[in-house]
Amino acid sequence: MITILKDVIAVDDIILIDNNPVLVIKRDIYEEIINKSKENKVEIGGILIGYKLEGINEYRITEVTFPFENDECYPTLFIRKDKKHNSVLKRVHKKDNSLTYIGDWHSHPMSSSNPSDLDLSTYIDHTKNSITSAKHLFYIIVGIDLDIRVHSHITKRILKDIKVQILKD
Repeated sequence: MITILKDVIAVDDIILIDNNPVLVIKRDIYEEIINKSKENKVEIGGILIGYKLEGINEYRITEVTFPFENDECYPTLFIRKDKKHNSVLKRVHKKDNSLTYIGDWHSHPMSSSNPSDLDLSTYIDHTKNSITSAKHLFYIIVGIDLDIRVHSHITKRILKDIKVQILKD
């Protein structure tokens, strides 16, 4: 059974949509992001770590980070300050050099999954200044109703919202 869920992919198997970039999130990672977002009254977030499949425009998230001690979490703002996010990325990349930074995620416990002006300027800044092998960077927002929105950016310009499907057993 296929269920359309706003703008995120969480699949057990792969669905390719046109030639647009596709983001595949392992179901357990997707559920952990949703559950942690549900548990918190403040914005939380972290980085997305994964890889691009060769020959097709598909990216897979293999690991995410969650807030660490030095991150700042407020009702309407998450600031990733803790260096442990980068330590996780370095550890994972050392084990498998195909794994790289492919984006960020954060929650909006007080509003929808629409990006704020600050979110949009942060995305553009990260896209311009990020050192990664990924051609596309993805930004996931979990809204107050646990609705999900995924944005993809290509160097120096917003590409588009990524339309997604969830595959259920």
